[in-house]
Amino acid sequence: MMLARIGLSALVFLLTNPPAPAQEREDLSEWKIDPYTQNEPEAYKAAGYERYHRVMIHEDLSATEVMQVLGEDMKMVWVETEHFVIGSTLPEYKLPGDKILKNRITDELDRLRKKMPQLPKRAPRTLDPWLRVHIYAQRCEDVYERVQKVLCVTDDSFPSGRNTLVKGEYMGEGPNLGQRGKFVVLLTKKKATLHRFANTWCDGNFQADSPIVHNFFQQWTMLYGTSPELAEGYLADDARLHANLAHGITHAMLSGYKGYLHDMPVWIREGIAHCIVNEIEPRYHNYVQIADQFPNEKKLWIWEPRVRNLVKNEAAYPFSTVSQWVHPQKFRIGHHLNLWSRVDYLIKQHPDKFASFVGKMKDRIKVPGGTAVTAEQILKRQQEAWSLIYGMSSEDFDAAWGEWVLETYSKK
Repeated sequence: MMLARIGLSALVFLLTNPPAPAQEREDLSEWKIDPYTQNEPEAYKAAGYERYHRVMIHEDLSATEVMQVLGEDMKMVWVETEHFVIGSTLPEYKLPGDKILKNRITDELDRLRKKMPQLPKRAPRTLDPWLRVHIYAQRCEDVYERVQKVLCVTDDSFPSGRNTLVKGEYMGEGPNLGQRGKFVVLLTKKKATLHRFANTWCDGNFQADSPIVHNFFQQWTMLYGTSPELAEGYLADDARLHANLAHGITHAMLSGYKGYLHDMPVWIREGIAHCIVNEIEPRYHNYVQIADQFPNEKKLWIWEPRVRNLVKNEAAYPFSTVSQWVHPQKFRIGHHLNLWSRVDYLIKQHPDKFASFVGKMKDRIKVPGGTAVTAEQILKRQQEAWSLIYGMSSEDFDAAWGEWVLETYSKK
């Protein structure tokens, strides 16, 4: 009874004394206060955020613990959106004389301003760190929405928790495309920050000049981390960093779709990633692997005429070859042109069929306990799914795809 009275008293206190603004509840450093929402719950929730700073990377690791290791003086801003947890140390960014990028930033800020009226009325010449966080958070959610569209799913397609079927179908173990945890994104000024994070929490799983991709297996959480310093500073340009992020989180989402139980063949997941990046920033393609130097220089980033010439000259890889690419092996630009165009065709011609095909590819493959799914099992699943959804031979598919390319793709 005493506990009940205490609970009632607390409730009465909360009803008569609404919570104080966030910056009054705790002694925040100035850099932790968002100038566009002032950390006011009503303002940042209207902008699409669930919380600032005190977020969970996954169910067993908090941002507070991370900063105790990385150092609070790093000034890493943490935000949580509907589907992402984002940590950023990106510095302010002076917009270059890139008309395409400037127009994109203007459009992005116009969209943000509808949710955050305190944003500047005109796109500033320099983006401050908090403004960059807001832009990248919106970009992440944009890619999430686009991936959902490709997969023909919504948030309602996935369970709220473990051991739950959706309309009798297994769709994973949580609400984030089947993952329990939200997708984690790290955007760091210095690549050394990514390395420290990976050495501490990802078993040192990284390559020196590449982004971090990590699966927190027990927590069903996928992470992608990148930095402007990577690729010898190539990603310092915001348009390139944006393309890199879109490519990386698309792969993370496709891996996590229906739970990360096995990967799809690389031609499918890389093809989807290329399609999404091309919609955002076709000048700066990204690759899971590429042996060619400078594949985006000059006009080489314009892929349609290059694929058209491959088809016209009967130089394209046959689908019987492309469909066997489970993992990238010494991929050159020709491999990417072929897999991108096949997926481009499948998405644009029959989006529902393609979504069903991908869904079948990500259904659980039964294996003995303690063993991993093999490439042979994945290819067997692919043959079954292709026959069920498309019911056509590789030769017939090549003919239909080639005809479409010649009719659809530009010559220049």
